[in-house]
Amino acid sequence: MAGFEPVGWVFDSPQARQFLPLKAAGKLKMEKVTWSTNFAYALGLITADGNLSPDGRHMAFVSKDLDLIDTFKNYLDLKNRGSLKTSGYSKDPNKKYYVVQFGNARLYRFLKLIGLGPNKSKNIARLFVPRQYFPDFLRGLIDGDGHIHVFKHPESKNLQLNLRVISGSYPFFKMA
Repeated sequence: MAGFEPVGWVFDSPQARQFLPLKAAGKLKMEKVTWSTNFAYALGLITADGNLSPDGRHMAFVSKDLDLIDTFKNYLDLKNRGSLKTSGYSKDPNKKYYVVQFGNARLYRFLKLIGLGPNKSKNIARLFVPRQYFPDFLRGLIDGDGHIHVFKHPESKNLQLNLRVISGSYPFFKMA
């Protein structure tokens, strides 16, 4: 299979891979994926605030920010309507979140191939993202589960940035 990297290798070639090996029904099948800055950003959002259903097809993205929901839908070319839902974790019934749910078995298989899956919050580890798209992925991850704080250093008075990304999975942070 010349030209393909085995699953488990980091994609570091100048050109992003368009085909990734996927074992399905005992046969080696190719999943076609077109990487782009928008796709990598949406992948960061899914990693932060997405949900993959155990059914192997359905996914959801949740956010307090309607503009972020619209950007996500636009970047993945989704026509689905978003809705408002109450979080199952919140004790406040008035606390609502925007959610867009969609089904795409091909995208779902691809997300599993690169390291995402159901119940990812505590068991996500290494994700396979082409190096050239990692900054866009990281931007989506920060917009989903992170923040950047700008402050003046108390002694030097120089501006400094403090970047935080929240995750329940320690192995995920070892990937960098």
